[in-house]
Amino acid sequence: MKKLATLVLCALMLFSTVTPVTTLAKTKKCTHKNTTWVTTSKATCTATGTKVKKCKNCGKILKTKKIAKTAHTYKSKTFTKATCTSPKIVIKVCTKCKKQIAFEKVGKPLGHYWHSWKKNPITGKVSRSCYHCKVRQYK
Repeated sequence: MKKLATLVLCALMLFSTVTPVTTLAKTKKCTHKNTTWVTTSKATCTATGTKVKKCKNCGKILKTKKIAKTAHTYKSKTFTKATCTSPKIVIKVCTKCKKQIAFEKVGKPLGHYWHSWKKNPITGKVSRSCYHCKVRQYK
């Protein structure tokens, strides 16, 4: 019984000396003077990003800010080639998000480039055809 009482008293003495130290450590507050901005998500042309101000000592997040969307980066691509009757059509496409914004007619139609007039010996009709589109024209 004496051994048990001695063991309990030793344990109480041990906990009484440890408790004030841990309480003291908990009461000491971080001043958050050593901070850095960390980007948590990058901004794209379709979504805003975020960044946080974080304490380097304790890891607490102090502020959160949004990062504005970036601009689209457009590149022109040929949608259709010019034909005899219609001009070339170009579209503008964002290289990042693939968004299409503008259809634009560029230049003029090619115009027909005709073969010479020929008479069909069977029908007797005179006709010619276009080199590009093969459309026929009759006289």
